[in-house]
Amino acid sequence: MKYNENAAKLDESMTSTRRKHFRVGILGAGLAGLGCAQELIRKAKSEDMQIDVVLFEARDRVGGRCHTDYTSFKTPDGKAFPIEMGACWVSGCGKLRNAVEYSSHLKM
Repeated sequence: MKYNENAAKLDESMTSTRRKHFRVGILGAGLAGLGCAQELIRKAKSEDMQIDVVLFEARDRVGGRCHTDYTSFKTPDGKAFPIEMGACWVSGCGKLRNAVEYSSHLKM
């Protein structure tokens, strides 16, 4: 393919106006993904822009590693007793591990 120097030049009309509409996809609805979406929406309002944000999440819930379990435990009268599961997986240790298993390995 031969280089065409005219094709590389920007049209003046392309640089004179600032884009005001963006479409953004965010992979993962964990804390980082939710924070990113919130910041994009905040920025759009403060800069008079329109940003369409779509979160893509593999699970049927948001929150990523943080999770509150409402079904495993009940009070004596049978009502749901929520348990905060927290970030119960640790990565970056060679393999993905359950936090309890990892802490026992470290003798914590």
